[in-house]
Amino acid sequence: MSKSLHFVNTDTIVDADPRLSVLDVALEHKIPINHSCEGMGTCGTCRVFVEEGIGLLDAPNDIEKEMIEARSFDQQERLACQNPACAGLKIRIPDDE
Repeated sequence: MSKSLHFVNTDTIVDADPRLSVLDVALEHKIPINHSCEGMGTCGTCRVFVEEGIGLLDAPNDIEKEMIEARSFDQQERLACQNPACAGLKIRIPDDE
């Protein structure tokens, strides 16, 4: 299993640290990602697409589940602030909408 987390948009591969969120790792590596609520899970702007490794993530927590239902996310869409930076994830950050 890979020890890395891959951000597809920038073709950036970084060491995965599951103690941090995907959002935290993106910001740490200066990968542009929206995050209006500073990682609280209340704005939905850090939505990402999990292109590989969705099965590595736990089921959405209550905060994320509420956002997923309110915004009708697809199964591969998750909040970067609510998910750990697991090794083996391949993440695509959507273009600004």
